[in-house]
Amino acid sequence: MSRSNRVIPKSYSSKIEVINRIYRNPKDLFDKFVNVLVNDYELPEEYAIDVIRNLTWGDVNNNFESINIATFTKATAQETFDTCLRGTLKASFADIVKVFGEPHSLGSFDEKTRVGWRIRFDDDTVATIYDYKNETPIEKLTYWSIGGFSDKAIDKIQEAFGSRAHAKKD
Repeated sequence: MSRSNRVIPKSYSSKIEVINRIYRNPKDLFDKFVNVLVNDYELPEEYAIDVIRNLTWGDVNNNFESINIATFTKATAQETFDTCLRGTLKASFADIVKVFGEPHSLGSFDEKTRVGWRIRFDDDTVATIYDYKNETPIEKLTYWSIGGFSDKAIDKIQEAFGSRAHAKKD
């Protein structure tokens, strides 16, 4: 996700407030940012920390208005039923866990996948990330399949990862 695509709550939109808090107690400000992103936006803590660490003074100067965090929830198996391959994701297992949390599914009945994530974004786009017919150890995989009902699934996955990974249409 590019820096220009994250959202920081309006309560931290005053540049002067942010600068004053940083000079008074930077750890306190950092913790408050993390708490807001984890509790209000339900982001995994590691992802929230990564968002905050990648903030720039440009973000502060723009009052965080141009920052947009991709929000998502775990989709149900029923919501993802009949999705199909839309593209691929070049990312490590650790990076996927950092963004979407631990895998939502472990293995398929036909043994074609061993691990996967089912994601519903805030605009109701549904996407899946999974290994497919791959015997490489999960921790060493770098290419993953992206499933969805439309190519918008690829765009939403890319938005969630920003520059840390690359999603493309097959």
